[in-house]
Order: sequence, then structure tokens, then C-alpha cells
Amino acid sequence: MIPLALFALLSPPAPASEAAPAIDLIASRARLHCLRGSTLVVDFLGEGFRKYVQEYTSPWRALSGTGPEGGRALSARVAKLNLPWTGATSGVSLVVRTAGAPGKLAIVVNGKRPKVALGERAARVDLPPDLLHAGENRVELWPAGKGVRLRALELGPALDTEAAPGPRVEPVAAGTTRSALVGCTTLRLYQEIPEGARLTLASTGGPAHLSVRAIPESGAARSLLEATVPAGVFTEHVAPLGELANQLVVLEIATDAPAASTIAFVEPRLQLADAPTRPRPAPSPHGILFVVDALRSDRLTTYGETRVHTPALSTAARKQGVVFLRSQAASPSSPPSHASIQTGMAPRGHGVGGDTGQPGPGTPSLSAALARAGLSTAYVGNNGFGMNRLAKISTWKKQAKASDCFGLVKATLDFARGEIAAGRRFFVSMLPMDVHTPYRWRDRYTPHYFDGTFDDKIGRSPDGVVLGAIMTAKLEMTDARWAQLKAQYDGGVEMVDACLGKLQDGLGALGVADQTAIIVTADHGEGMFEHRKLGHAFGLWAELGNVPFVMLAPGLPPRVLDLVVHHADLAPTMLDLLGVPAEPRMQGESLLPVALREGPPMPRVGWLEFGRSYALKTRMLRYFVDYGGKERLYDELADPTDQQEIQDRRPVALRAMRDLGGLYLAFRGKWRASWGTLYDQRPGMLEEAARAASAPAKAGRPGKKSGKKR
Repeated sequence: MIPLALFALLSPPAPASEAAPAIDLIASRARLHCLRGSTLVVDFLGEGFRKYVQEYTSPWRALSGTGPEGGRALSARVAKLNLPWTGATSGVSLVVRTAGAPGKLAIVVNGKRPKVALGERAARVDLPPDLLHAGENRVELWPAGKGVRLRALELGPALDTEAAPGPRVEPVAAGTTRSALVGCTTLRLYQEIPEGARLTLASTGGPAHLSVRAIPESGAARSLLEATVPAGVFTEHVAPLGELANQLVVLEIATDAPAASTIAFVEPRLQLADAPTRPRPAPSPHGILFVVDALRSDRLTTYGETRVHTPALSTAARKQGVVFLRSQAASPSSPPSHASIQTGMAPRGHGVGGDTGQPGPGTPSLSAALARAGLSTAYVGNNGFGMNRLAKISTWKKQAKASDCFGLVKATLDFARGEIAAGRRFFVSMLPMDVHTPYRWRDRYTPHYFDGTFDDKIGRSPDGVVLGAIMTAKLEMTDARWAQLKAQYDGGVEMVDACLGKLQDGLGALGVADQTAIIVTADHGEGMFEHRKLGHAFGLWAELGNVPFVMLAPGLPPRVLDLVVHHADLAPTMLDLLGVPAEPRMQGESLLPVALREGPPMPRVGWLEFGRSYALKTRMLRYFVDYGGKERLYDELADPTDQQEIQDRRPVALRAMRDLGGLYLAFRGKWRASWGTLYDQRPGMLEEAARAASAPAKAGRPGKKSGKKR
């Protein structure tokens, strides 16, 4: 433990010389679609096949057997795959390669069961005209027994000769040895293009012609590179992507090589431009996590135009704050979200998948990590429903309750005063409930947003009973009643901002305002009838998923970042601000490096879960699957309140999110920050993920839905 007096004298660490962010497509090869000629190849021997699997409970067993006998068996009667197709819809065959005899393997394509020709190690279907269609296609594999091991699936014309699956990694040498992807003549990547990006790669194995093109969702394909691949030498290539910035495209790297084995794509990378990085500020001695229950981000001036007055947060953010515009809650309900905030993990990782879940053994915790580093920790708040179950993994030296957020501020400052006097560092998790139902009438704040006649049917404290009456039409709503209800919610938001200002003033009076890192967030948002629902814990739409994430700390450059972040990033970020290493099992990553880099960030993916429902959020899209398995897709830029479903008319967008969804479902419970992100995996991730996928899960059965909504 470093004494507080000595800690304050420490110099900030020297700025690190960091390379510009890049997506390593060898490490991230599970996202790549492999074609040989015009044939789509699905390799069951690797992990990339999982992008075609959107089943909530995967039937795929771990890889077993070696060499020609290697393959994957199923734990269920059927495996379902969603396969994208862009070629001709006639003259197409589907072949399933197996280790040994396929048995009586049945194949169903788009709901129809064509005749299957069974061979020694394959099952083949010559698809009738128009059975296959452009876009997404459902293929079901029905083995006669669980012992059949599947090796690959091929969809396309002229499928008579089995080739080694791909893309696989091999070393290639021509004066030096480098890693390359082989086994495919075409690689496709569904990708949101960041600003200032370029695609870099080398090639060898020619002679052949190499092309790189971008296929937008609408309009003609755009050629980005045309080059010759000489025989036996490395040829370096760069394809600028600047004109495609902030667009979703299919990036395609292709050759006219006569066979997949004759061409190697060497070290392909999606590379950002170099940009200066600010020096890392010195670790803050103290930290406060300010989590407002049920706070929508669109009620804060730091997130855009709003009628709600939040001057304390806005002023602090302009001075030394980083605002992440697209922050996602882990869940629309308190227990999973608070668990993710405190552990840096997804609900499937920490085990609190629903309202009744409990954290699994060995789950890391923010307060425990800080206590081990010598900080005194406290929890100050009233949400026992969300927080009590975390006590067994947390280390809170003190817990306190209060009637409102001003009382919580007093309890926090009292705790800080005692720790400072004793020469100790402190950390407090604060949880104001003043925005949560019941939406209380605040004489000092509510009239700022309502000048009508008070209506007793809404009352001074509308709770879940009142909200339920509104949703079931038992309480008729007029414009005046809606105005009063929303005003009482908005008044609570202004009150919480005033409490934040009171907290900052109190830290100043204690002399530690410039020594305390604060992160402001919420556990989830709140529905205001955008989808005919009020409250929360009913879906994964924007009004529930979009929450604030504002990082306030000494030495931070004021910035607003149009970047997707999520609750699992919070614990490692706070640890980084306080100079404490993140726990190895944490799945999120510190956002301090991206806040200090002055260039545009690499795209990221946020996720939300509640029981068996889950969602993924990129800058452009929100994709979620409800309890019944129904997929929904929304354009977050054109439709920020998620009113128009687009899954039936945006096949490229649907495929992009299904790619991410398949990988997320396969590995979410065992993901580590060291694996990178869904968009940007790091070297070794696929090998570790394969081992993790074959190991039994330690936690994370989905929690049941609960009538409680906190």
C-alpha cells in the first residue's frame, strides 16, 4: 500500500509509444467468409463456422479426432445455419463433408428437403432452381446419430473435389517468413469502416491477379485495388478506404488464382492512420462511481439537445471529461447491469443473467481489486435488489443508505473525510435512486418541466401500479397527464445532477477535487412508451440500452467520442484511472487509451442481455433476439428510437450483425479482455477460445424473468 502523502508526489508515467490501432485479419479470421471461386466454404474444423450459427443453445460439440477423422459431432438432432448467398440461384449444389460415412444425413434448405446423395465421406444435394435465394438462407443438418462428425460445408457450383478447409494460417517464406491466410481465393469481411482507415496486405504464390473492392449495401461495387501477384515473391499492397468512412460495406479480397492452394494473403490488416497520443495522466488517488438508477442518456445535455437542466455534469465534462456517446447497458434490469458494472464481465460471464441470478465462484470485483491495492471502499445507495447479491464478491468497508441523493452525497463525503484524515485512499460506489420509479414530484425541480394543472390520477409519486394501469389502458392518458408524468421523471434527472454538483463542491472543500476520478453512468434506461411500455426490464431497445458513460478525471482532455462502449468497460477503466491493474477475468477493456489518442477510434460492439434475450449494438445498427427467438434489426443513425425493423430489407446489415452474434453466443461466457473485441480479435484468441469452448462453463445459466423491475 502506497501512503496517500507519497502517492500524491508520484509523477505521471511517461507516454507510451503505441502503434495505430489495427484489426489483424489473421487473428480475426473467424469473421472472414471464405470462397473458392464462387463456392462458399464453411469450415467446421475451425471456429469461423460459428458466425453462421445463431442458435441460443449451440448443438456443436468440441472438435474431436485428428487428420481425416477430425470433425464435430452434434449434441442435438439438428444443427441450424444461416448462410449468405450472392451468386446465381440455379446450378448450385450443397455438399457436407464428414469424417467417415455420413449415415442417413438429411439436409433441409429454406424449409424444403431435397433429395440427398450419400457418398463415402460426403452428402450432396443438387439444389432445385430458385430454392436458394439472394441474401440469407437457412440450412438444417439432421444426422441420423450423434456420432456423425462434420468437417465442412460447401455451397456453390462444381463441388466434386474436396479441398483443405480455410481460411487457415500458414507460414510463407520468400526471403523472410510471415503469416498468411490460405485455402481461399476470396475473403469477405462485413465491416463498418472507421475514419482514416486503409487495408494493407502482402501476397505471394502467383502468378495471379489480385483485386480489392468494397460492396456497399446499395449501389455498385467499388474497386479499391488491382494488382499483379508475381510468382515466388512478396508483393505489398495498400487499399485506401477513406471515401468509405462511416459506411457499412463488404470488403472483398480476391484473386483469379486457379486453386486456393496457389495464393496466400499475407498479414492482412485494417489499419488506422497514425495520430498523436496525449501523455497518460498520473493515477488519481481516489475514485467515485456515480451510477444513477434508470437514467436515460438522452436526458443529459452532454448527449444532445434536451429540455432537462444538467449543468453540473456538462460543466465538469467541458473541463476534464470524456463523453462516450454510444454507451450500452449490460441489461435492461438492475441485477445483471450492476453485476457487469462491478465485475467488468458480461452477464453470461458473471452469472447474473436475470433478476434471480447470483455471481459465480471466482468472479472478479472492482471494489475487491481496489481493496487489495490498499484503497478503502464503500457502497452508498438504496438498491438492495440490485446490489446485495454482490456483497459476497465485493469488499465494502462501509455501506450507507439515505432518503435521497443529497443524503448519499453527505454519506460519501463523511466517508471520504475520515479516510483522508487517516491518510488513506478511498473509492465509493454511489447509487442514487431518485430517477427510478416512483417518479416523485420535486417542488424544487418538477415545475421546471410542467406548468399545467396537477392531476391526482398521476399523483405525486407514480409507481409501478400507476405505470401498469397506463400500459393496460385502465388509466386513460391525456396530453396533460403525459406531460406531468414525464416532467416528474425529468425533475428527478435535474435533482441528481444537482447532487453531482454538491458532491463535486464537497470534494473541493475537502481539497481532493483534483485528486478524484469520477465515472457517471446508469444501470439501464427507462421506457417512456416508445414501444408501448413504461419502466424497464421489458426489452433491449434504445430507451433501455442507451445510458451515459462520462469519465471525469484530472488530466483528461475534454472529448466527445462517437464510440460504442459498454458496462464491462467500466471496472477496468476505473482501475486504470486509479493505477490498479485489471483483473484477468474481466471481459471489458480500459477506455483511457482511446480517450488519450487524438485520432478516430476503431469501431466497437456493445452488448445487452436479459435471460435468454440478447442484443448487439454497433455505431450504426442494433440487433436483438427476444425470448421467442425473433430477430430485430434497427438503423441507429436514421432511427435512433428503434421504430422501424429492417431485417427483411437490409441483408448486408443483417449478415454483419449475425456474424457478430454467432461469435458472441459462442464465447461470451469465457471471453477475456486479452482476446480483444468482437470486431478486433487478438493473436491467440481463436486457439484459446477453442480450448474454452471444449471446457465446461462455470457460471452463467440465464436467469429467469422476474416481476420485480429495479
